[in-house]
Amino acid sequence: MKKVFSGGGFTLIELIMVIVILGILVAAAVPRFMDLSASAQSAATDAIAASLSSASSMNAAACKVKNAGALPSITTCAGAAALLEGGVLPNGYAIGGTAPTCTVTHTATSTIANWPLTPTAAACL
Repeated sequence: MKKVFSGGGFTLIELIMVIVILGILVAAAVPRFMDLSASAQSAATDAIAASLSSASSMNAAACKVKNAGALPSITTCAGAAALLEGGVLPNGYAIGGTAPTCTVTHTATSTIANWPLTPTAAACL
């Protein structure tokens, strides 16, 4: 038995039009995804700065409430890294500036975020 080809497929023009439309969609979407890494790095730097700010505020508040010498004494921007979990900054970041305005810099991209340092009260030192 011989089967007869019915010709029920797509034409070459239809396939080319689909490829062209997909190409246009990709050309419009790629630039948006290319810029995401820069904004993600900026958000990560801002998050670390916010963590340092929150940690220094919580340390100063705990010092005022407990008035205990067991708390870390933080008077410089660089000393605030001891308040983070593990006591160090994540890899690739550096702290700069002078209290009360400190900075966190991502060393690879030079992304900078500012944060306020709340120094520990003198009674806790």
